[in-house]
Amino acid sequence: MGMAASQARFLSLTARKSNVEYEGQQVNQQRTALANESANLYNKLTSIDVPTPPTTSDYYETVYTFTTSELDATSQTGSTEYTLNNIYSAPDGLYANLSYTAYQWQSAMSMAYNGLIDTIEDPETGKVNYSVNLANGSTYDAVEYHYEPSQTDFTFSADGESVEINGTTFTFDNYGRSITGGIDESGLPYTYDVVDNGDGTYTMTLSVMEKEEAPGTYSVNVAGINIDLEFDPETGEYIVPDISGIDTTEVSGRYIDENGKSNSAVSYLEPEFTGANGLKNQPILAYNIGNQTYFISAEEFTKGEFASSSFVQSVGHLETVDYPCEYTTAATGRYQTLTVEDEYGTKHTFSLEVTTVQDEEAYNQAMLDYEYQQAAYEKEVADINAKTEELQQQDRTLELRLRQLDTEQNAISTEMDAVSKVIEDNIESTFKTFA
Repeated sequence: MGMAASQARFLSLTARKSNVEYEGQQVNQQRTALANESANLYNKLTSIDVPTPPTTSDYYETVYTFTTSELDATSQTGSTEYTLNNIYSAPDGLYANLSYTAYQWQSAMSMAYNGLIDTIEDPETGKVNYSVNLANGSTYDAVEYHYEPSQTDFTFSADGESVEINGTTFTFDNYGRSITGGIDESGLPYTYDVVDNGDGTYTMTLSVMEKEEAPGTYSVNVAGINIDLEFDPETGEYIVPDISGIDTTEVSGRYIDENGKSNSAVSYLEPEFTGANGLKNQPILAYNIGNQTYFISAEEFTKGEFASSSFVQSVGHLETVDYPCEYTTAATGRYQTLTVEDEYGTKHTFSLEVTTVQDEEAYNQAMLDYEYQQAAYEKEVADINAKTEELQQQDRTLELRLRQLDTEQNAISTEMDAVSKVIEDNIESTFKTFA
């Protein structure tokens, strides 16, 4: 190889070596970028919150309940369980929000059961007990119910500022939800809650009281004056005599047994079951077969034999109601007793049953949320792992290319050394020739 050719070859190899070194630098920069991206993915992976499954202990709640026959007018047995949802403050005091299962009723006439009524009188107490003997030989204890009025609705016209009832002037207060006037025996004014009917009239509801001196007769106290109810023998209804200032009155009642326990279902019986011409004051009997209550009409009751009427209870639905209330707490801070004031102004005090129950609905929802979060977490982790794997594959490809460039650079260096040796030999021989 001549001097010129060797020099040209050396220069070519030098250029190639520079290109290889430059490409190697580019590959290293790409690998550095991939390493940074991979580190970011790792940081993102470590910063993801791992979902935690809900624990059942987090979804227990304290539930306060009580059972009474004094509030619910839809209960067949007269006994209803109430749940205390919360106690809250209003401008006019504390209120208790209660929930309970309310029922609607429908009557179903049935002639399926015929039989006889047995009457047994206790010689010592004079108490009369009843039983029914069906044609199939079955015998059931029966309970006697009689009708008594329990409340009266008074509707009156007013201008929303004052009203005069029976000579007593009452003024509106409590945001128009009550009227106050006159002075009672304790020196306090009479106060009645009222409902605004929206047409210039108001309705107040008062409790009917049985007169002690004449059992079976009833009265209503209006501003300290006892007004006797009158019984209409044609309809079996109780009525209130005319009261000055009152536009209309409506007396309603309930069927109760000898212990004062009510059975609201009786009120929904067909008229003929409460006596001839619908006389509500007539007694009737009720007996149970399984979970079904059957009623004996007043007419059959007087004959001592009967055809029965069943009463069918529809599917219950959850109702809520708010009552003015007071409460006491135990040393643990939990509610102990609850006193509520019903729509008639009567106060009832109940001992609260305390139970701890699991909120299944909330727990199931929390589990669904956890499963969704877990699926989203696993997908995000899978996406990061897939991206990381892709970066690692790219890095392996670049690493292989870098090794190829390193091999090529070594080969170029070896050849450059050889060409350099040839050039040196040519120089040496040239200088020796002319020396």
